[in-house]
Amino acid sequence: RNWTQIFPADTDYLNIQGDEQSTSSDDDRFIATKSNSDILVLHEGKPGLYRDSPGLLKSIAVSDEGIVIAGFEISGPGLGVVLILNSFDLSDSKSESVWMSEYGTGVDITPDSSMIAIGSPKERTVYTYSLGENGSFEKEHKIKHYDTTSE
Repeated sequence: RNWTQIFPADTDYLNIQGDEQSTSSDDDRFIATKSNSDILVLHEGKPGLYRDSPGLLKSIAVSDEGIVIAGFEISGPGLGVVLILNSFDLSDSKSESVWMSEYGTGVDITPDSSMIAIGSPKERTVYTYSLGENGSFEKEHKIKHYDTTSE
């Protein structure tokens, strides 16, 4: 089901109803909700909406500073795309990383926005990145899982 926006009378605040995936920053000032490929971000009750997704939204995380990490699957070419967004300006992504199918299936970000983790199950790998001052991907590190008991 999709989320529904309800503005209570005489307020600027938003009540969200639905059962789609939601996450919040550690300090609970930011809430990010995904529905299909849209991202709704709430900052102290004020909504922002990102609709320019490159594919099906698979995962989402938000930091205490309002930086959103979103993982998408593009089915045609079979690619995974991870975007870095700023909650205060959702009109454009700050940076993006494109890799193989399932890249971005799981994402996370530290509360201070200094590091992100991106899961890539098909490779059995987690990528960690430091984030640059301008919100770009920097200093990649791969953590590969070697499991001799499975195929």
